[in-house]
Amino acid sequence: EVVVAERVGIFERKWKAFASFFCFVLVAIVGALIMIPALTKNKEEKMGPTPTDVPSMLPSSSPSFDPRPTLEIVQERGHVRCGQRRGSNNPVMCRAVASVLFGDPNRFKTFTVLPGEYQHLHKRSVDLITAARSTIENDVRESTTGSGFTFSSPYLHDNIVYAGHEFFVQCAEERNRHGECSSLIICRAGCHCGIDVVQSRFPSSFTITAPGNELAEMLFNSTCNVVTTSKSNLFGESVIKLSDENNSNVFVGDNPIADNSFGLVTRKDDKEFSDIINWVVTALIYGEEHGLKNDPSNCQNYTSLPVQTPDLNFMNAVYCVGNYEWIMDYSIRQHLLDPDTRSQINNGTSGMLYAIPFNGLSGAAASNEDSDALNVIKKRQLNCGVTIPDSFDGVITSSKKLVGMSVDYCRALAAALFSGNSEQVNITAFSPNEGFVALNNGVIDVLAGAKVEKKYDFANPSLNLEGFDFSSAYYYGNETVGEDLSIFALATREDNAVFSSFVNCVVWAPLHAQERAISREGNNNMPLLPWFGQDFEWALRDVIFHIGSYDQLYEKHFGLISNEDRGRNQLNEGGPLVHSIPGLSH
Repeated sequence: EVVVAERVGIFERKWKAFASFFCFVLVAIVGALIMIPALTKNKEEKMGPTPTDVPSMLPSSSPSFDPRPTLEIVQERGHVRCGQRRGSNNPVMCRAVASVLFGDPNRFKTFTVLPGEYQHLHKRSVDLITAARSTIENDVRESTTGSGFTFSSPYLHDNIVYAGHEFFVQCAEERNRHGECSSLIICRAGCHCGIDVVQSRFPSSFTITAPGNELAEMLFNSTCNVVTTSKSNLFGESVIKLSDENNSNVFVGDNPIADNSFGLVTRKDDKEFSDIINWVVTALIYGEEHGLKNDPSNCQNYTSLPVQTPDLNFMNAVYCVGNYEWIMDYSIRQHLLDPDTRSQINNGTSGMLYAIPFNGLSGAAASNEDSDALNVIKKRQLNCGVTIPDSFDGVITSSKKLVGMSVDYCRALAAALFSGNSEQVNITAFSPNEGFVALNNGVIDVLAGAKVEKKYDFANPSLNLEGFDFSSAYYYGNETVGEDLSIFALATREDNAVFSSFVNCVVWAPLHAQERAISREGNNNMPLLPWFGQDFEWALRDVIFHIGSYDQLYEKHFGLISNEDRGRNQLNEGGPLVHSIPGLSH
């Protein structure tokens, strides 16, 4: 049989060669796709992300909890995620943080976090938030997340005032809702800025809660005749500014209804990272005190990223970005702020004691874990150490001045824990270093008269000490600007954030009482404490019953002294409020 030959095509004759070539091309394409992300990541790790004043879309939160230290996570990522509120297009604090963490002020990305700023931080979508309002509620148990957060030292200050129709603004300031004032309607911002004050002064039928950026329109369309508003243009939501743009005549009240302080805020689950962020702020202030300024020649770009906190160069915040004075001037120009005297360095001639707003009307209820953290101590006695100077030779429990004041804070804490029983406490005297050792080893629960310093704030392997948590200060030294300031507070271990927050509330109570003119006899006018369980709701009232307002406590131990001689140890009334914490000069 004869078969007619057919012409064979080139693909059939050389199919093996073509198949090999096709496989080679396919492998090359796949390899390129794999390499592109790696090259991009490598470039970003070398150069850092391109910073922008325009906040980016928020990243999705981590699908599971990463137990590693935040510093390690951030440095592996190659940039810090910096949350900013709507209208706040000033990344200067983000640059300062990046300078310390990476040695490069450009290694940050900004994200808009409103609405729900604390939820974004809680879910780890961002590492920190700038210009966050510091309150007792937000420190202990923020209402939208049920978690507490850690705030840096304040670096911005602002006042909340009434604004609107002049007659009704006067009604609001005089707390008058009767007669001709019965038509008063106050629109208040839903950000809790002064919300607790308004709620305590007027029934709910006289108020409307709305987003801050809608208040101006609600005033102009007569939904309300008074609004609460920021006196500055800190977040671009000031009714005062918007009224100028609309050629509207808005009367602004003279009496602030709330003092606001703003700092950097972080999660409470990583105290070391929170401490790092606070020391960035302290470095900026230290720079102004010592005349240090932006200096690119001293802006240290790390050869390798520091993995230990002591290796971080906090002065990079100043040399790579600028000092506190420069940052404040920049912020004033950016946001058209009214310069606030509180944002100036305190030279010792005015009070530095400040009661941050309480804002406790809408806080989340206490959890069993929070109550259990305090009940561990309540099942026994409080063990409180008191720091004494080397030359001390008196009886500690009958002492005056700073030692006596510290003893009273021990008793006040016992009263808060044990339903008013201030005797449920063992008080032991220690030298400064011995006190921190005893606290570190669990011999005592809290150290009164503890000196706030950098070497005790972070873990210190050379002293064999873990880091400690410090309450708000209750006594300051009389050092001049440029000297290390003596700052005294209650110190606790970092392993019990609930107890540390409770201790801070005890220190805060006499300051709040002083601000609100609440004496020992009027202790029932103190707010209830809603975050630690029913057994501790009356804690603030028990504190004031035993030690009174700050002036009552101070006069008991130092006598009647003029405000001029008291220096920093008086309530701040609008004067300079800023000073660095000791430790950066060593």
